[in-house]
Amino acid sequence: MVEIPLERARLLARRLAAQQLTARASSVAEAARRMLGVQAQDLTQAYWALGARSVGTTEQIVRATLATGAVVRTWCMRGTLHAVAVEDAGWLVRLLAPRNLARAARRRRELEIDERDVRRARTVAERHLADGGLSRAALFARFEEAGQAVRAQRGTQLLFCLSQEGVLHQVGDLFVPAPAGEGRAGAPVGDEALFELARRYRLGHGPCTATDLAFWAGIGKREAQRALERAELEELDELASPPPPPRAILLPGYDEYLLGYADRDACIDRRHAARVVPGGNGIYQPMVVLDGVIRGTWRRVEDGSGQRIHVQPFVSMGRWRAELERAAQAYAEFTGLPTELRIELPSGKTR
Repeated sequence: MVEIPLERARLLARRLAAQQLTARASSVAEAARRMLGVQAQDLTQAYWALGARSVGTTEQIVRATLATGAVVRTWCMRGTLHAVAVEDAGWLVRLLAPRNLARAARRRRELEIDERDVRRARTVAERHLADGGLSRAALFARFEEAGQAVRAQRGTQLLFCLSQEGVLHQVGDLFVPAPAGEGRAGAPVGDEALFELARRYRLGHGPCTATDLAFWAGIGKREAQRALERAELEELDELASPPPPPRAILLPGYDEYLLGYADRDACIDRRHAARVVPGGNGIYQPMVVLDGVIRGTWRRVEDGSGQRIHVQPFVSMGRWRAELERAAQAYAEFTGLPTELRIELPSGKTR
């Protein structure tokens, strides 16, 4: 057995429980609500991020939930696409938009986007989304017709700006109008929204610091500290003594278990961190978590008869073989495909 210090083990157990990787949520929408946000620029990875956190869930169920609009995608924390419960989307965007837009100002200048361009794009979006949603390609075509180029990520930046103005968000594969005004009754505003952000982040991610919150949400450290001190956190009592977590978990790329914190030393050895993001290109590989620690990556290879899960270990995994088989079976049930697990060896061979 590979031992880790007791205090680190307790921290990881509490985070795994908070992230619903020990006891899963009752539904996809509840998983998103508890997490407050799941990074979702890669939608297929986000499907499994939600599936791994909700009981009895298949990929079809996740897709159907997103298609109903109970969980939407929008640019919120750090100005990055996240999957969030629809009732949280409005207040999160209103709270974080000023920071996100300021952070992206240089990119808008590089793409030659000014306020007039955003206004024209808004007019186009409001006109063409009024009767229903449009795919990205269809909305981009409308932008082009109105003289707004979409090349070189210019179209994506226009969509980002419109999302920050509360004009649109994504339901399934379609862009649709976001609810007008302040959204649902009782949605937090101002400082109350900041305190709710801190409370919900801590509830869905477990023990954290102001630095973690500031990184995750894209806010200043001082306001993160103030929010954590003020936020009501009684719900954390249930996580003070969490049940034992699963010995092995297969997580998607970009998962909150790693990206949810500024300080990641607890969940991964620094010597291995670069292997999750090869070449530092910002593309996070799916991760293998063993006893709370990220000890490898994995990839899926699909063929006509099913799929193979290839595990690339950072350490010897023989002692976790049975637990890895169970983790692979959980993924098989999610995808509905026959699944074979292969663990690679340093020589490149598999077993």
